[in-house]
Amino acid sequence: RHVIRVVAGALQDERGRVLLGQRCADDLRHPNQWEFPGGKLEAGESPQMAIAREFSEELDLSSRAADWHTVRRGMAIDPVRGLQLQLLTARFRALPHKRVHQALSWVWPDAAAALTLGHLDRQLLRWLAAPRWLRIVDSNCPGQLRTVGPFSRQCWRLLRWPELESGSYADALERELSTRPTAGPVMVHNRLDLCTRPGVAGVHLSARVAQQYRERPVSWGSWLSVACHDNAEIAHATQIEADFILLSPVRRTPSHPDRLPLGWPAFGRLAQLAHCPTLALGGIFPVDLEYVRRMGGQGVAGIRGFSPAARSRLPLSRR
Repeated sequence: RHVIRVVAGALQDERGRVLLGQRCADDLRHPNQWEFPGGKLEAGESPQMAIAREFSEELDLSSRAADWHTVRRGMAIDPVRGLQLQLLTARFRALPHKRVHQALSWVWPDAAAALTLGHLDRQLLRWLAAPRWLRIVDSNCPGQLRTVGPFSRQCWRLLRWPELESGSYADALERELSTRPTAGPVMVHNRLDLCTRPGVAGVHLSARVAQQYRERPVSWGSWLSVACHDNAEIAHATQIEADFILLSPVRRTPSHPDRLPLGWPAFGRLAQLAHCPTLALGGIFPVDLEYVRRMGGQGVAGIRGFSPAARSRLPLSRR
């Protein structure tokens, strides 16, 4: 079947927010849905040329093809309609004008999940907005609550307090949200009942809890991440439509010294097999991000590696 190639553009402002457009109410296929602006490639066009043209036509924005860069693995496919949608991103000062959309909005990428997005746009959003840094706030590392590094808004927080009972966890969550309102997005741990609370971005499920579900257990307005350790668990995370996964342990860790680490080659192979962004976990430090991305991962996650004590520590051997 002939494949229709389409490009979508994620234009980001100086704060990191992304520009989204809302389709008109009388749109025959997707009324009122939000989307990344874009359109079909014309004959002889590269994706960069096409998105520069589309932004000129749809938003009255002038840009060069060279301004646009492909988002790695930022591809979504609709086999029924034969569409292949590719995401590109750019940063430049812009004052867009409505031409084909009923509304335009600058949105934090992680907050865009709460909007009514088209199915393909939602797939693309994962590769743009899934965390590059995820700090696991664990009760065994109390000093780790402080922000590590210069990326507080970009660093997501996973609140892992397994010893707290239901009510105590909810109270601790409220304190965390109220004392750090401008910090990065917050994920709750195995608490589906709390993932729709104001200020909560979504829920992370342990591999054991994830196995209890055969389909996505939360709405598309919440982020869903799943802990994975092997290919079978990655396949299950795909089945329940996780937005991203935490793959571990990459290295040997003090908390699980007897658990055999995956090592970097296995991490790279599994990350390439995953149909969603993969974060490295287990003996990982924030400074490992560049290497993780070279290996096919999206980002890094950790507990002790993200503590102030580990801030200046070099990553362990990558052998």
